[in-house]
Amino acid sequence: GGETRLRQVLNNLIANSLDALSVRPPPRRLWIAARQDEHGVSLSIRDNGPGFSEHALAHALEPFFTTKTSTQGLGLDLAICDSLIRALGGELLIQNHAEGGAQLILRLRLAEPGTNPYPPEDLSA
Repeated sequence: GGETRLRQVLNNLIANSLDALSVRPPPRRLWIAARQDEHGVSLSIRDNGPGFSEHALAHALEPFFTTKTSTQGLGLDLAICDSLIRALGGELLIQNHAEGGAQLILRLRLAEPGTNPYPPEDLSA
């Protein structure tokens, strides 16, 4: 996938986790883990914040859905992340972790060995 797209997705997902942690007293924790199997790569971002409500789980990937105030965000970050990842043939899963907090799992397919399906991005433009 394009470096700029992946950077935007990761920045948004980590920023959302950090926002959720701001309402929690210490200790605040953020876990990032990657795993590869025969189907692709999974990247997990987990926090020990309040997690998602059932309503938020059902609507979090919809444009303009937010649990924040209007001055904190428009509710586009997760919808954009989902769209970018789907365009790369992947998926974004949102859930609550069994031990509490939110967990976002980014699944990306593997490229064929030796191929470069996305040329390096020209950021000078």
